[in-house]
Amino acid sequence: MLLVALVVWKQVPCGGVLSERRGTILSPGYPEPYANYLNCAWKISVPEGAGIQIQVVTFATEHNWDSLDFFDGVDGNARRLGSYSGTTIPQLLNSTSNNLYLTFQSDISVSAAGFHLEYTVMF
Repeated sequence: MLLVALVVWKQVPCGGVLSERRGTILSPGYPEPYANYLNCAWKISVPEGAGIQIQVVTFATEHNWDSLDFFDGVDGNARRLGSYSGTTIPQLLNSTSNNLYLTFQSDISVSAAGFHLEYTVMF
């Protein structure tokens, strides 16, 4: 007996640089559960003098193990605005500069629905 297996990998975006006046950030695969072993980073960079507001539409990660972090600057060395996991997160987050850096990490097991974020430039 000959068995043949077909494996299909689904490529999903995991990070990027955003510069539009408004946009959407989704966890990879959203609305399906995200994968394990993720390490994603998004940088939002808007015109100088502007700020960035994040509206959380949905948020669900594995509590205490998978996290979404917000930094008020160009990278992970900037001031941390917050680190969130589980289902508790502020509905609105605001930067104090024209750059916002987000990272998402998932561990080796258990995933959840992930997140849907909307951002807007604030002048």
